[in-house]
Amino acid sequence: MMYPERTEMPSLHLRLLCLNPDLGLRCTVQVFDVVREMFIEVGSLTLEDKTSSERLEEFAIRAKSEWRKLLRLFNQVRTLHVSGDEFIEGLCRSLQPHDGESAIELLPMLRVLSCPEGSHVGESCRSFLAIRQNADFPVTISHY
Repeated sequence: MMYPERTEMPSLHLRLLCLNPDLGLRCTVQVFDVVREMFIEVGSLTLEDKTSSERLEEFAIRAKSEWRKLLRLFNQVRTLHVSGDEFIEGLCRSLQPHDGESAIELLPMLRVLSCPEGSHVGESCRSFLAIRQNADFPVTISHY
């Protein structure tokens, strides 16, 4: 769902609704890669995952490279809204630099990581925030 009319910046809300989250994410990445030009101006991205908690950690580990492929398409995102404690942690692991990458390889314009009130910000998120802070591209946590 895209919401360009709600704010001055185009926003995108992505919700994966499928029985097989691995396949759903892989297909989403393939489709988005083909239409990537549509997402150049997206400044606010909402990612919501309803995967059951018992499968989410396993999914987050297996899907790390797919999330990285998807997030590379959104270079102008300044605010990332994420729901679900386990999902937030898995996504933060995906955002951390790999194999000599720059700290801002993914989401270089990101300034705010927004999550629901009461969400637990774990070690992966704290590590991601510290890496960005040390690179002089700080990201703050916001709650909604």
